[in-house]
Amino acid sequence: TPSKTPSSTVAARPVAPPASTAPGRAATGPAVAASMESSTPAHPASAPPAPASRPASGPATLDDDLHTQPTMTLTRPYLVGDRDDGNATPAFVRRLPPGLRRLWDGPGIFPASFGAGFVVSFALLASLSWRGPSMERMLAEGRADQLLASLPAERPTPSEALWRGHALGLKDRHADMLRAYQIALAGGAIDGRALDNTIEALGQARSRPLAVQLLVSWNDDELDARLLTVAGHGNHERRHGAVDALNGRASASPERRLRAAVLVAVADVVSDVCDEKVAGVAALAGLAELPRARSHLRELQAWKAVYDQNTGRVLDECRKLDDELVRKTETALGAVERR
Repeated sequence: TPSKTPSSTVAARPVAPPASTAPGRAATGPAVAASMESSTPAHPASAPPAPASRPASGPATLDDDLHTQPTMTLTRPYLVGDRDDGNATPAFVRRLPPGLRRLWDGPGIFPASFGAGFVVSFALLASLSWRGPSMERMLAEGRADQLLASLPAERPTPSEALWRGHALGLKDRHADMLRAYQIALAGGAIDGRALDNTIEALGQARSRPLAVQLLVSWNDDELDARLLTVAGHGNHERRHGAVDALNGRASASPERRLRAAVLVAVADVVSDVCDEKVAGVAALAGLAELPRARSHLRELQAWKAVYDQNTGRVLDECRKLDDELVRKTETALGAVERR
């Protein structure tokens, strides 16, 4: 038996099985694993092979689900896709209320309904914004007939009644104007021009009762002071209508009503119409007997309007002031300090 030395000892290596195996069966064994390790490069140059399909049996893994999910590609980068069918929804649509959002989500509804709704809304806003300035322009230019033609004559809204009243005022149709303002006032659609026209309508005998009725119910904190100023107006109908409206307003104080009565009486006295002068003298004679009215008589120096500065007697220019009225007036005003 030959001697065995370390240098002559050769390690035994197992013999690999034949390369040909049965179809569909994978080769196994440590020899195959060692062969694969020696033949596979550390850094492959080609792309990795496609992942194998998950076996029919066995639990699913996260890696398997990631490989089986379809990938959605957005063709428009500024859109954010959030629909199940893979379509993309604009960001502004996602911020819409649920009712409008359903227009987009519904199949085939968005292009027609949303677009048509946008056009209708824009047209409505444009028409409203155009109509107001247009009517103001027609009113400023005095085109009353054109303004009336653009407004309904039957059953107008409070806003339409207001514009209609303005147009009728340009045509001096005061009674029709006040009826239109009555509708506008009931609906709360009123402005300063309507108030000016209503106060001016006090100067018309035919329209005065309706104007007084409107002013009594007019909701304006400054109207009492304004009616007090109108009480001394040169127009007989207007000043007496202002006093009637002031007396009918619940907000008017008693002192303000007394002052208005003195103002209208003085204005009647200095009137060129004889009947108005007689009525003014009689009114001042009656007011002078009221202690609460004397302060207003002194402040307004009402006796200067009644007495002739030369003769010191009550004016009798119109020859209708009888002796009894003159004595009554002198007695009443004599109790009021004249200087």
